[in-house]
Amino acid sequence: MEALRVADFFIWKDSQQNNPDLTNMKLQKLLYFAQGFYLIDHPDVLIDENIEAWKFGPVIPSVYHFFKSSKDNIVLLQRGNILKDQITGLTTEIEESLSETWEILKDIGAIHLSNITHADNSPWSEIVAKRGGVKNLNHDVIPIESIRRFFIENYTQK
Repeated sequence: MEALRVADFFIWKDSQQNNPDLTNMKLQKLLYFAQGFYLIDHPDVLIDENIEAWKFGPVIPSVYHFFKSSKDNIVLLQRGNILKDQITGLTTEIEESLSETWEILKDIGAIHLSNITHADNSPWSEIVAKRGGVKNLNHDVIPIESIRRFFIENYTQK
């Protein structure tokens, strides 16, 4: 599924809140977690675009660039109202997975989510370590299998 369609789902969910707070940074982290949670139970990817390791964590460049003019403001202001029926490719299974991700993470701020993605042994931190530090990151692609492995090891019942 195209990353912007998944982003639209989260923007739609945020628009249903009393106090929408979805910034580009928080959106990036939700996309990363949505991909990871989906990979736990599915052999295929949810989002068919690369996730890259950037300074503040995992980023999908196409979505970042689409919303970068929002800066630290909520993306709903830039994107406008989205109706769920307008989101193409949204199957019942995908909607359930995205809704679970939203319910788990909706009340966690962007900085906190970013810090979670920086956890020891996370796919992002592995790339940082290989590069010799954050300052050496060069938009490295985070391998899907690293994301899958990390989420299975850290977000499933043992």
